[in-house]
Amino acid sequence: MRRQNHCNECYVGGVLMLIRVLGLTLLAVTAAGPAYAYIDPGSGSFIIQMLFGLLAGAAVLVRDVRLWFASLFAKILGRSPRKPDGGP
Repeated sequence: MRRQNHCNECYVGGVLMLIRVLGLTLLAVTAAGPAYAYIDPGSGSFIIQMLFGLLAGAAVLVRDVRLWFASLFAKILGRSPRKPDGGP
């Protein structure tokens, strides 16, 4: 008896689900009427605070990934990895 591989069916099903979700989201966004709303100063400052937090988190993530790759390549090449503060 031959075993069947269902990986392709799972992939196609996931892609179809993604297309459905994106289509429904696009429909909901474009079918909405005017909201007649405004953003008060408290909401605006909250959005700016979230953006600054996102940028700070991304900077730390980039630094950590860069240091991880540097230590990985240092191990491969047989060198001692440098410390983040520039020490030996």
